[in-house]
Amino acid sequence: MVVLAFDPHPARTLRPGSEPPRLTSVYEKIDRLKAGGADHVAVLEPTSQVLGQSGSEFVERIVGEFHPIAIVEGADFR
Repeated sequence: MVVLAFDPHPARTLRPGSEPPRLTSVYEKIDRLKAGGADHVAVLEPTSQVLGQSGSEFVERIVGEFHPIAIVEGADFR
């Protein structure tokens, strides 16, 4: 299982100063995700270019890079 995680929080790029406080460092996040069963954690930097992609472009990128059999996202993913 591959987990895709954004770091830093996308709000830092979209609305600087409005991002929620960190609960863990990115390294601890990776360790916890792996402890929970992830084989690999891909950390994606939420640049303006990445955040400016359409939903279709983003999914095409993820499918092209990781070849998933399923995609699961959080309730607040947009």
